[in-house]
Formats: sequence, C-alpha cells, structure tokens
Amino acid sequence: MENSVHQFELIFRGELQEGADQQDCIEQLATRLKTDPDTIRRRFFQHCPVTVLKTDNEAKAKRVQQAFLAAGAITHFKDEESTASVIADPADPSPSEPLSTAAEVSPATTRRPWRLAVAVLVLAGAAAGLAAWYTGPLWRSYSQPQLAQLEAALASEDMLLLAQLDVQQIVDIEARFMTLADPDALPGNDQDLISDLAREGIQPREQLKNVVFAGYPGSEGLEFSAVLVGQFDPAAVKALVERRYQLDAAQSSAQRLVFSYTNEQTCERSGPLVLLIEPERILIGSEERLAALIQRLEQSAPAEIELTAWQAYRDGKLASATVFAPAELTQSTRGFTGMMLRGASEGFGTVTGAFVGATATALPPGVRLQASVSGSDGEALDNRAAIMRDELEKLTASLAGQQPETERLLRRLTVTRNGDQLGASLALDGNVAEELGSLVQAVMGQMFSINSSVAGQENTPREERLMENPAIFQPSFDPSALPAFGDIPDENFHAAWTAGPVALRVKEIGIDPRQEGRRYLLFSAQGRGLSNVGKEQGGSLVIDGVFDDQGNSLMPMPSCGQNRNQDPASLSQTMDGSYFTDGEFQHYRKHEADKRVLLSPGVSITDVTRVTGKVTVQVATRTETLTLPAPANGASIEKAGARISFGNSEGQSLSYTTSGDVARILSVRALNGNGKPLDSMSHSSFGPIMGTGKAHQYEYHGTPARIEVVIATELQPQTYPFALDSVQPFQDSRFAQGQRTLPVVTDSNRVDAALKQSLPDEAKSYENFGNPPKAVVTAGPVQLAITNLQAGGFQGIYSQWDIRTNRLAELDGNRAAGEIRLQRIVDEEGTIHTVEARGWFGLEQQGMWFNGEFRPSYPYLNGSAGPSYRDYEGGKPVRLEGEVVLQIPETLSVINAPLVLGEAIQHGPLSLQAQALSENSLQLNVASGVGRLAAIEVFDASGKPVGGSAQRWGDEEENVRMNVSLSGAPASLSLHVVDDVREERYPWTVSLDE
Repeated sequence: MENSVHQFELIFRGELQEGADQQDCIEQLATRLKTDPDTIRRRFFQHCPVTVLKTDNEAKAKRVQQAFLAAGAITHFKDEESTASVIADPADPSPSEPLSTAAEVSPATTRRPWRLAVAVLVLAGAAAGLAAWYTGPLWRSYSQPQLAQLEAALASEDMLLLAQLDVQQIVDIEARFMTLADPDALPGNDQDLISDLAREGIQPREQLKNVVFAGYPGSEGLEFSAVLVGQFDPAAVKALVERRYQLDAAQSSAQRLVFSYTNEQTCERSGPLVLLIEPERILIGSEERLAALIQRLEQSAPAEIELTAWQAYRDGKLASATVFAPAELTQSTRGFTGMMLRGASEGFGTVTGAFVGATATALPPGVRLQASVSGSDGEALDNRAAIMRDELEKLTASLAGQQPETERLLRRLTVTRNGDQLGASLALDGNVAEELGSLVQAVMGQMFSINSSVAGQENTPREERLMENPAIFQPSFDPSALPAFGDIPDENFHAAWTAGPVALRVKEIGIDPRQEGRRYLLFSAQGRGLSNVGKEQGGSLVIDGVFDDQGNSLMPMPSCGQNRNQDPASLSQTMDGSYFTDGEFQHYRKHEADKRVLLSPGVSITDVTRVTGKVTVQVATRTETLTLPAPANGASIEKAGARISFGNSEGQSLSYTTSGDVARILSVRALNGNGKPLDSMSHSSFGPIMGTGKAHQYEYHGTPARIEVVIATELQPQTYPFALDSVQPFQDSRFAQGQRTLPVVTDSNRVDAALKQSLPDEAKSYENFGNPPKAVVTAGPVQLAITNLQAGGFQGIYSQWDIRTNRLAELDGNRAAGEIRLQRIVDEEGTIHTVEARGWFGLEQQGMWFNGEFRPSYPYLNGSAGPSYRDYEGGKPVRLEGEVVLQIPETLSVINAPLVLGEAIQHGPLSLQAQALSENSLQLNVASGVGRLAAIEVFDASGKPVGGSAQRWGDEEENVRMNVSLSGAPASLSLHVVDDVREERYPWTVSLDE
C-alpha cells in the first residue's frame, strides 16, 4: 500500500560542544555505537559533513542524535517527506536495531543506463540480505516481555546488585561467531553443572532464555534471589537438585523444592533455599526473599530503586550487571572479593554506581566488554582516567615490538570519561577466549617484569620448529612392555616407593593455618617413559588410608572441602625429564600427579606410621590414528565415546573442542608438509559459556599442513598399590654446610670505631655482569646501590638494593641487621610523593669453604633488600629520599628447642613456628618480632648442623615466611634473638640519571 513517509536524515558537520575533546568524543562514540575508535574517526571525522543516519523512524533518529550529543558531538536533522511502499508482515516483526551500524550516505543522481541501476540495486539487496543473515544474531532481542516486571519485583529498596544473562542471544552468537563452540558436544565424566544438566536431559542452550538475579545484604554476607526464564520440566529439575544438592524431601513437592548446598571450598552449609518451578520460569531464593518476590510479582509492584539507567544499559547486551550501592556492597562482601571492591572504591573516590557488560559487535564480528563506574568526585575520576590512559599507553608501547598480536589487541581497549562516569571497553573478535588469554598473559608479564625477547629479534617471523621428542603411539601395545621406573637413572626424583614404571615420594609435610592448624601430607607420583598413555589424563594417584600404629584411621573422608582427601589426582604429562649418560643428555616423557591429604583434627604427623593408596596408569592397548587436512574448519571426529570438533583456524593456529570420554584422546597434533609434528608456541584451554566439553587453542612454530588425532579404542588400566611406613621427606646430605658465622656482641668502643671507618676501595667496584647499578649513594658507614628500579604499571614502585658496610661482629651473619626505608619520591613532573616502602636486610661476609676453612671473598659485609610500594601512582622517579637503619645488638639470647611442626617458640617479642618440611627446605612462620631474629641454626638428631642459610619472604613485621635450606634431617633449632638493640639512622638522597 502507498503511505506518506517522513525521512529523517541526521547530519554531522564536525561540530563539538564547547569544551569537548575530539579524542574523548571518538572513544565515547565507539563505545555507544559498538565499534572501534579508528572506524569512528574514518567514518565521521575525516570527511565532513557526513550523513550519520537516514531513517523513517523518528524515535530512532532522536536516540542516535542523543547518543552523539552525550559524546560531545552536535548533529543536525534534515526532515523530508516521501512516498514509499510499505509491506507489513505481522508474522515477521523487524528485529531491534543497534544505534547505528553504518553511515547511510545518499547516492548522487546519475544518468547511467537503467540496467546498470537495476544490477546495482540487486547486488546491494543481496549484500544487505547477506549482512542481515550474518549479523542477525547481534541485533535479535530475546528479552522477554516479563523481564522488566521481573526486575521491578526484584528491586526492593535494599537491593545492592542486579545482573542479567541473555542466554539465547549468547547461544546464537556463540554458534555464529565463537567458532570453538560445539553444539553436539558429548557429556563428560566430570561432575560439573553443565554435564549434570545434560545427564538429566536439560539442555540450557535450547531451554533457557534469560537469567536475572539480584543481591541483598544478609547477616552472613550477600543473599541472592534469581529468576530463570525458559521452558522447564519439573521432574528433570528435581532430579538435578537431588544429584547436586541436599534436597529436603519432607518440605518439597513436584513444583516446590526446598534444598541446601555445601560450599565445596569451606564445607559451610547454606541455609534452606526454595526453588519454585513454573512452566516458563524458575524462582530461587530464601523462604523470606521468595515470598516477598512472589507477592511483588502478583501485585505488579513498581521498582523501589530507579532502574531507568540500568535498563538502558543492559538493553541488547549479552550479559550485564550493576551495583546500586557500592559502599554497602564492599562492606557486605567478605574475603578477597570484598578487599578488591574496597580497593577500587578508594581508587575511584566516592563511587555511586558501577556497570559491567558484554555486547555483540558486527564489524568485526565479536564481543565488546565494557565496564564503568559513576561517582560524585569528578576530580578523582579525572585523575583515575589519566592514570589509566597513561598506563595503557605504556603497556601498549612496551609490547609493540615483543608481542605485536597483543599490542594490536590493546589498541582496541579504550578509556572513556563522560559526566559522572569513567569507563573502559575492549573489543574482541570471534576468538574471544584466546584474545583474553593473550591479554592476561601480557598483563601478568608486565606485573612480574618478564621479558624473554632477544634484542634485535622482536619482529622476526616465527620459523618452523619441530617437536624434539614427539610421543610415538603404537596401534597395539602390551602393558608388560612398560619400562621399570629404575631403568631411567634420573636422581632428581627421590622415591620412597617404586613399582613397575611409577614411583612415589613424600614431597612435603606441614600444618595448614587456614584449617585450624590441622596437619597435612603432600605426595607426588611420577611415571617415566609411559608409552601409549594420554597427555592430560594418563592415570591417577589415590591415597586411601593414613593409619597410626594401632591401625586407627587418621584421615577423614569429607564430602566437601578444597582438594578432598578421597578425590584422585590426575597423572598428567609435564615437562620432559632428562639424565646424563655416555656424555649426552637423554630425554624421557614424564607424567606426574600431586596429592595433598588433610589429617583429622588433633592428629600429629608423628602419629602416622602407615599410608596406603594406589597409582593407576591408563594404557591404550589399541589405538587408531586419523589425519585430516588443516585447518579442518568445521570437521569433527567421534570415536570410542570421545569427540573432537575443529573450529575456524588459520595461519599458525589450531582451534578445537574435546568432549565425552576425553581420556581416550591421546594426542591432537599439527603436522608440517613432511608429516612431522610441529612444536607448539602456546596453548590455552577453557570451557564454552553454554554446553559441555573443553575448547583448546594452539599456536605453532610453523603452519600446519595436516592434523593428526590419536584415539584409544581400548584402554587397560594398570594399578600399582603401595604402602609407606615413613612420611619424612628426603633430605640430601651430600652437600653439607660449613659452620656459619654468627653475630656476637662486643664493647661499644669497637662498635663506634667500626661505624666511623671508611669503606675499603674494593667496596666501590660493582661487577654486575655488565649491568652497573642505576645509582650509588653513601649513608654514614653504609653504601647503597640501586640494582633494579621499576615504577608505574601494576606493581607501583619496586626496587632492589645492594648494601655494603664495614665488618662488625654484631652485624656479621645477622639476618636482622637493618632496614632500608624509602620515604619520598620526586617524579619527572616535580611532584613529591610520600611513600612507605621498607626492606629488611641481613649482612654477612661472602666467601667460600675450602678444606674446612672459610675464605672471605671481600673485606666488607654484604646484603640486599627490596623495598616496594604498590600504591605509588606517580611518574618516572628522578630523586629518591629515605634512611637506612642499622640494628646493632647489645645483648643476645640463644633459644634451643626441638623441631615440632606447628609448635610455637616464643621469646620476648619473637613468636615463631615451623610450618612445613619439604625436600631440603624448612619453612618457618614468624608471627611477630622478625626484626629481633638475628640468626637460625638447624641440627640433626646427633647435633650436627644441617641448616642455617635462611631466605626471608616479605617486608612486613608480622607473619613473615622464612625458608631455611637443609642438608640433612632436622631435629632441633637454635634461635639467636636480639634482646636489646642500638639503632643508628643515616638519611640519604639519591638522584637518578637517564
């Protein structure tokens, strides 16, 4: 039919609001229009004027105009009236549209032949149809009509948090763009939620449409209520609850289930929860919360919290969440999460709201992750925005040559500052998982300053490199052909028991302060040269009993808790082992498993007289090898209950998912043109958002020509039971330690004389392998050299110092000789920052033992310290100020005590206990008074010294961890404790050259 239609054309002429910054405007438009800043710059700012939008939908045109205005850009309307044919199809409603996907520019009038015009129109129509089909899942809205009503019902006045998950849109996006998803994945043997859903016939990809949940303050932290929208079978849901949780059958019915759950990490049991099953939705919450929710739903009650901003934010997003009262939430949330929230609140000033979300994008197809906070302190937000942009630029620049792929990814990360909000967004393409993995790896590398690149080779293309010792899988194999463990003479694994190709050692014993001081045992199993055994699930280690001399069990079998005693530890391939013979290194494949068991409360490790268990190796007696051409996009292999599905791969990468009985998948390898396995450069794995299976992403040194898959069609487990009569870790006595120098007290005159002496000339020379100190400064009798200094980034400021001073008997061999205090930093902008960075140091005379005689290497005492301060946010330091404190003991006490794990030793302010004993190492925890602990000696049962070299971790004054190296079985300790101390303080200032 013929209708008169108004055409609204929105035009941008390059005008910005007063005070608006063009770069900020571009970044905000990129966020609002779901694309990247470069596209916005090319589309709207390079050639003006430009038509932003041409549509007959006035509301849409005004919405787009408002989006531009909010970003600081001024647009103009051009209203035209035209006649158009409009065909309405009520069965096929138009999908909801994004704000804008492209600038629609009116074509110029031409006089070309009509056939050409028709051809152009046909091609344009075909292209538009293809684009609509391809990007359709991005704009299709699955928000249920009841979604706003559900949110309003959840939004009581005490609600702190609200979140939603558009499951059906995620499934569509995952199927179209997230190329590693496998909709036909098989349920695995694991007890995860997705696998349990599949076992009960519940398919979340098909039956679940939307999830909304809210958080409220409770007596034990946050309480939650949730609503699931979709199609549900009450019998299947009940079966799932019975499988995973503790169902109260007496209080439950077919549609109303009362249950509780146990926190697998803490063993704490929740209060009773109610699950109400309706045909198109499930409501979950406590009895009180659920009753209030149902009442509000029945009354169609309005929200008691303003939801307009939230609903505008979550519209069209795959997932989103908001915090309505951040201050209250930080107080309600316990543990590490609460600490992080409180830290964020402090960093951003007074935070009044926070949003996070994920949105699908069309060009390139993928996902944009977004986060923003709103606050009342505009200056704090401005400062934080500047810091975030500066750190982002530094990180991006540092990776430009070393990791170009990650550097390009960081270019898509933008920081926006608008009104009362500060935000950041990151655009990811179809390979979301590996891009996130790459970004995390880069960030972690910057945090720990890891850089393995070679100068001049940063941009060298990856050349083909083959695996050095590829595993060989035989079509048929007899398990009796497995080599004996002792046939491979590698002495790095000190076995307490061996059988067949496997061995077991006691890796560590100790106490767990997080479990009320209960004792634990840590075992490690190893298999050597295991043929026809899978890489990830090659077998298991199980500890089935710990007993005393009367045969009483000392090991409980809890149904919850981190690393439960009865759970098997998986025997997986680790880095190849090696041993030296006939003048050459020999390599072998090594499978290992670590298993930690917690003993019953009140049990001492000395009570343990017997440990039993078994090591199982899953040997493939028959295998089948299949090869297919790379990249094998869309191909799948299903055999013997295992499935492998290949996603879109290109270049030097390979993407695939595994599901089902994955223990039968022995190998998935990329081969070059000659059929040789390529060496992998990196590997990441993850689970899909919805569905079973595990996705893998490999990067290779070379381009795969074919893919080789080895499947075990027959598995024959080989089980080796064991029994241990001792749980003492091995101590290597071949490297006995000489008698160490210990601090002694002399008269004050000798101390005064030593403090007034100048350092010998030898102390002024630094042979640091061609890497001289960044600065050297003298403070009284102490010489300080900065050997490492890092400022900015995620670590704040970190420094490493070399300390040298004259020989003084009170300080020689003293682990608490002094402290470096970094108090002020002047950055390159001239800003003075007050900091509290402290670093303890010990001092000793370096040298070596020769024929029982100690020979000094230098005529001075030497030590090191590493003061750091994570809260430093200034620029590059140009001057540092502080003081060095020498702690000279005036009286010393020697405390002798037997070594008993978990038993505290106290003397004055010092409180210490031995927490763990492992191979050649004793771990101590100094609860207080670490600054008074001058030296430690460890002796065996005969009184022979077997340890004294202690390494300190951390620069706090309480709960400091110290490791003492051992060369024998420890039986007792001697602690040299400072009772009275004389402090000498020496201020210093150091300027840093370029």
